[in-house]
Amino acid sequence: MSAITPRYNCSQDVLYAIAILAVDNCEDHLLAFTDFSESYDADYIAAFRAAIEAAQALPDEHTRASEHQIMRIALQGLGTTATDKWLALKRYIEKAYTDPATQHVRLNEAGHSDYDKAAHENWGKLKAMLLAGQSFITTHSVELLANNNMPAGFPATYDAALTAYTDKYAAFLAEEETAHEATPIKITANNGLYDMLTPMNADGQFIFKNDFEVKRQFTFEHQKQLVTPAGAAGVDVTVVSGATFLPVAEANVTMQQPEKPATLLNTDANGQCSFNSMAVGKYTMTVTKDGFTTQVINVTISTGVQSRRKVTMSSAPLAE
Repeated sequence: MSAITPRYNCSQDVLYAIAILAVDNCEDHLLAFTDFSESYDADYIAAFRAAIEAAQALPDEHTRASEHQIMRIALQGLGTTATDKWLALKRYIEKAYTDPATQHVRLNEAGHSDYDKAAHENWGKLKAMLLAGQSFITTHSVELLANNNMPAGFPATYDAALTAYTDKYAAFLAEEETAHEATPIKITANNGLYDMLTPMNADGQFIFKNDFEVKRQFTFEHQKQLVTPAGAAGVDVTVVSGATFLPVAEANVTMQQPEKPATLLNTDANGQCSFNSMAVGKYTMTVTKDGFTTQVINVTISTGVQSRRKVTMSSAPLAE
């Protein structure tokens, strides 16, 4: 299935503002529109406004990213707790099986082969390791409990930590899937709004073809100029880690046009910075941060539009 792309040549916030302006104009001249076509009536105006509100109500990428980050923080905490339980189990195994060869086999049986990846936030490997540990406790409880090695209550606390983690992990995966599904839903709703706006504007231009001032009220570019006054041009930048989806603070973000001085900002604790009142044109955005691979992105600043860009930073490879 091909990706759904916006048909509107502006930010979604500008699209909503244009749509509100256009439907207000249509309502102001509703008698003329109704004379042209009886499809233009009070119900049409109400349906148009409802479509605007419905599209606006859908969460955008930044809202979903924030919720995803919050859930990831909770998952990290539960993962740490569960990992600590597994490490305690590891010590019980090492004490129960003192022969090195046997100990190696038993540790792998309990999921030790997944530990390195699990310890670096590979959530799937962590779940696999924890489940292997749970199975090991069930299978080898006699050996583990012998000589007062593993406390009798440990299996219950291990299971509780595992359940808390796996439940949150399942919710985390569901949230990821929802986020992937929600983006095209948002764009589809915006495209539907644009598809309502376009023919109404075309009809308005025809109805008022002999009245220039009213006619241009139904011209998309004129509407865009009205809702995006000069001086608002710029870009809001959010920088996150590709490994954790958490904000990257103190990242250096540079915006530069060819042969012109660069503008440099640092991201705040939320991984954000805003370039305001920028000259219209094409820019190269360069994002750097120690420990991450430098990102270079082409950005276009449009008249009156304060756009948004999300930059995902990859961890820099370790030097050999």
